[in-house]
Amino acid sequence: MANAGETIHDDDNKMMPLSDILRMIGKDTWLFLCPETKVVNTVDYFYRKAKESGEINFDEKIGTGFFEKLIRLPSYEEIDHKGIMSFYVKECVEEKEYRQKLFYILRNHDYMDKFIDALKELNLYDEYLMVTVDLYIQIAEEWVEEKCASVF
Repeated sequence: MANAGETIHDDDNKMMPLSDILRMIGKDTWLFLCPETKVVNTVDYFYRKAKESGEINFDEKIGTGFFEKLIRLPSYEEIDHKGIMSFYVKECVEEKEYRQKLFYILRNHDYMDKFIDALKELNLYDEYLMVTVDLYIQIAEEWVEEKCASVF
């Protein structure tokens, strides 16, 4: 099995574990992995780079040729962020007031940024990252195993 914790590049040429990239995927964002370069970014980025390098013609459509090799990462909706956050609050937050505040945020439709901001305000963010990294690594490993085990 491939190592989902293996480091890959994002669009800033900064090295990041795949599990961290999955943690940061936002709504309405589709990220793709280029198996050859291990770069993760949007399809627009790859189209622009391929066009600049001359790998594709200006008229070539997305989804053909160059783009067939891109592997889609799981979307925001395919990752159970709310379940992971709820698990953290249930299992790790002992202060009743903090738990109430965090669970109240999770009742909202747009909870992600508010939850992270509240964790930072309550000085729980570092603990949250430490506790949930294994869950995101598991998601990444399952995705790698199912979609692109031959990439790594």
